[in-house]
Amino acid sequence: MADNADLANDVVIQRLEEALAARAGAPVHESRVDCIDCDDPIPQSRRVAARGCVRCGACQTLHEDRRAHYAR
Repeated sequence: MADNADLANDVVIQRLEEALAARAGAPVHESRVDCIDCDDPIPQSRRVAARGCVRCGACQTLHEDRRAHYAR
């Protein structure tokens, strides 16, 4: 017999699978060659590893830090 934890886990798994399925259909755009913030070239390795990236690694880190700061 399933307990509450098992039932809750089933719901979490179902929602995660639904979210992943919805995300899988989202188009992935081609990565930019130059960063939208600093205009420096984005290394090929980053463009391949982070498909659809628009910022170089340094600017992406700054962008995420700013978002985290304002989310507080």
